[in-house]
Amino acid sequence: MTAVLGIDAAWTPEADSGYALVANMEGRWRLKAASSNIGDFARRSGLESVARRDIVFGVEIGARLLGGKADLVAIDMPLSIDPITGRRCSDKSVSKRFGAAQCATHSPSATRPGEVSNRFRAACENAGYALLTTMPVADGKLALAEVYPHPALLRLLNIPKRHPYKVSKTLTYWKSHSPEQRLDSLKQSFSQIVVALDAAIEGVAGTIGEEIVNAPGFSALKPVEDKIDAIVCAWVGIEILKGRAEPFGDASSAIWIPKARDGEPNDIGRC
Repeated sequence: MTAVLGIDAAWTPEADSGYALVANMEGRWRLKAASSNIGDFARRSGLESVARRDIVFGVEIGARLLGGKADLVAIDMPLSIDPITGRRCSDKSVSKRFGAAQCATHSPSATRPGEVSNRFRAACENAGYALLTTMPVADGKLALAEVYPHPALLRLLNIPKRHPYKVSKTLTYWKSHSPEQRLDSLKQSFSQIVVALDAAIEGVAGTIGEEIVNAPGFSALKPVEDKIDAIVCAWVGIEILKGRAEPFGDASSAIWIPKARDGEPNDIGRC
């Protein structure tokens, strides 16, 4: 059974991260779990209490759910073999290619994510995961990949610019809308992503579809946003394993983006 763990990582240790575990069973990718925080993710694995509230523990919980390690961990957080002190080749490459589509990267620093990133990469290495910066993924090897949901959604939805689905930015997206209209528009945006993800990963719509429909307000949709981001990370991981994603960066760090659709030029970004 091939499996991918997607993590929508917080860049600070005190904030919640989202998790999505997907597995290929009998030739079909299925969603095994999606959680907006490590406590819920732990409970899904049978753990009632959480002693360690960090993303390193999230990888261990995923292994507990699977009964073995995921083949690939795809995480939305800056990772590098070299110390991160500022914008990397990978950040510049993605921003150059996708900036016009409003999908430029955030700038990492020595303090953010800082030790959160360093400790996570080191723990993954100790568990047998090698940071993936070039193609292809070696057969039988555990891999760790940095991904970025915003440009990934351009590929998933086949759209030309950044998809409006962030709960905190609805006033930016729909300035003239009433709160009720903005909530409805946000739910529609979420649903578009879920439909596309469900076509690639069975069980996505069944897991979070009703949460979207029944959400009474914006705060209720924030955990759904985190789950969606984690599932998108997992989907990129699937595309990496299928050889349908490309690394933007260099040998030190790379951000993986799904390949352009058939008929479009590939966009590999190297420094």
